[in-house]
Amino acid sequence: GGALLVDLGRANATNFSGGWQRTFTLGAPATVRFTFDWKVGTRGGLEPDEYCGAVMMLDGLRYGPTGTAPAFFLGRLFGDGNGTSDLNTAWTGYTIDLPLPAGAHTLTLGGFCNKTTVNTEFGLVWFDNVSVASISGGSGVLANDTGGAVTAQLVGNVSHGALILAA
Repeated sequence: GGALLVDLGRANATNFSGGWQRTFTLGAPATVRFTFDWKVGTRGGLEPDEYCGAVMMLDGLRYGPTGTAPAFFLGRLFGDGNGTSDLNTAWTGYTIDLPLPAGAHTLTLGGFCNKTTVNTEFGLVWFDNVSVASISGGSGVLANDTGGAVTAQLVGNVSHGALILAA
């Protein structure tokens, strides 16, 4: 298997993000369960006021157990000073059930960093075991799902970092 990877930073910058998007269409209103694992890492010795976090967005709204609306996070990892070793959170599972109207919906799994001060500082956010399933109402999330290979499409240019799909 593999995981989605969002690589953020490597510049003297503030408030930057990136992510992977997938649009799906519901033929009827349904409650949809989103389930996945996430993990955050920092590299290059971020300072204690610098952090990177994992983000889930659906139709432009962020969801997660930490933060304050509208800036919810799945989790954040703060630095502990220049010259420190690489930091990583543990893999953490997340599940949320959301009632959705019929129509197109866009899921974004990504990351956000509040700042890095040198080009050797950066954040990494991984997502794995992603599942999107209708659990009530509707007829399914992906009507055209054939069980074949999954493709991902970059939907915008990355201004600070790279998006990498691990094999």
